[in-house]
Amino acid sequence: MQDYLNVRGQILAIGDNWNEENPPKWVGVLVGSSISPRLQELLSNGYEFDGIPIAGMTIRRFRSEGNEIFVVADTYFKFNYTTKDYSKFIFNGEEFNKGRLVNAVMKHYVEMNPNISFAKLSHDFPKWVQGSFGVFTTVEEAEDIFQRWGHKRHYIKPEETIKLDDQTIATCTQWNPENIQKFIDQAQKHGMVIEVK
Repeated sequence: MQDYLNVRGQILAIGDNWNEENPPKWVGVLVGSSISPRLQELLSNGYEFDGIPIAGMTIRRFRSEGNEIFVVADTYFKFNYTTKDYSKFIFNGEEFNKGRLVNAVMKHYVEMNPNISFAKLSHDFPKWVQGSFGVFTTVEEAEDIFQRWGHKRHYIKPEETIKLDDQTIATCTQWNPENIQKFIDQAQKHGMVIEVK
């Protein structure tokens, strides 16, 4: 990566590819199926080379027994939010991180709608709000993901799960600044008041 970034000027010079007024902002990304703990720590603490921030990403693919393909990605990078730190939220007088906020909001929403079904809740909080995992799934599916991949992607402890009229669900733990904002927007459409701390 460092050798590549050392010759970045040559990359833009080929065929005069860059014709904007301002110079490009460079970022380096290392991609692989695994990253050593030492490199994870370096990247998470804000590693730079020649003033260029370096990020790391691990990508793994899994195939379920039903022949579905799942892709799990983890990112190692020091995120600097430009305006506010969206990592803490206030809901019903309590402070939460992203994943716990989703869990608390969904529990409250189900309490307000005690006869709600899995299908109706999926309509009110569609999968696209979170992305690949969805806002929630059945406890059975969440436990299956944990067993197959060795990583929890949902809150599956008994006190964390939520009982619906026809299913018990587990909410997703995988949230970033973009998809948590989509979730907040969706929750606010349903009358939830969430404050960004």
